[in-house]
Amino acid sequence: MMKKKILFIMGSLGGGGAEKVLITLLHFFDYTRYDVDLCLLNRVGVYLKDIPTPVKVISLYESPHLLRAKIDHNCYSRLGVEFFERMRIRNKVESSYDAIVSFCEGRALKFHSYITDHSRHNITWVHTDMEKQDYTSGQGFRAKHEKRAYAAMETIVFVSEDAKRAFGRYAIRWGGYLKRIRLWYLIPSISRL
Repeated sequence: MMKKKILFIMGSLGGGGAEKVLITLLHFFDYTRYDVDLCLLNRVGVYLKDIPTPVKVISLYESPHLLRAKIDHNCYSRLGVEFFERMRIRNKVESSYDAIVSFCEGRALKFHSYITDHSRHNITWVHTDMEKQDYTSGQGFRAKHEKRAYAAMETIVFVSEDAKRAFGRYAIRWGGYLKRIRLWYLIPSISRL
């Protein structure tokens, strides 16, 4: 039986709850059945040392403070030019996965939206109440691009029912349109592939 190929996308592995959840999840994978890649937008964080050995790490930028990262980010945040960020991830990740999971809203989702054609299943995980903590607007993610990114996902997974309800109210600013909103636990979502 061929192994399923999964790609997780995460901003970094800085010391936060979502980062710890991701590391814990990676330790529960059956690596005889799955090949797992982890794309970090910035290769920084206290949990780098905790990544399981079978996981292939792909880093787009070694640090957010390096010139290349600043140029790419500023071209998008100040001018709305997606080209440099889009090409960065498209040139770094493989061309085909059984599933891609953006493991957080904001920049992880934005970069995921650039490679949805690399997978049959595109899943994103929302870990917060987006009404109270709008991670997206502070990260240079324009509303029209955010709507497009969520609409491109096959499944949106929420950390809780409260996060799901808050997301529904948050999405009203886009006219409320989204293809699918599901409250699923992430592991069953992946294991169904």
